[in-house]
Amino acid sequence: MKNQFTPAWLAKLAAVKEIDIETRAETKPPHRRPIWIVVVGNEAYIRSYRGADGVWYKQIRKNPDAVMIVENKRVPIHASMVRAPETIAQVSAEYLRKYKKSRSAQAMVLDAVLSTTLRVTPRAK
Repeated sequence: MKNQFTPAWLAKLAAVKEIDIETRAETKPPHRRPIWIVVVGNEAYIRSYRGADGVWYKQIRKNPDAVMIVENKRVPIHASMVRAPETIAQVSAEYLRKYKKSRSAQAMVLDAVLSTTLRVTPRAK
């Protein structure tokens, strides 16, 4: 059985405005960046605001094991690509719903960023 967030964690991720993501490149110190996260069903998703050019996104594609920091708690995660158009559409709808008060919400659903949709799951420390 794959790792999954508990219902309590999913509720926290659905409610929190942003998390920090900490990624690593082989020869560089960890890169930490605040990002948005959404929950659709029983899964959590992230997406790169800068599309494929985002530093954290490039690093997580090379090393999908990262850490998210939620309310000062470090949570080891694994990121996997989302390719299903219907899931990508659901994630986009949730970004627009959750962040509707932000002017940046529309940028999260542009064609250039849709392919950066990642599912995140917890991993052992």
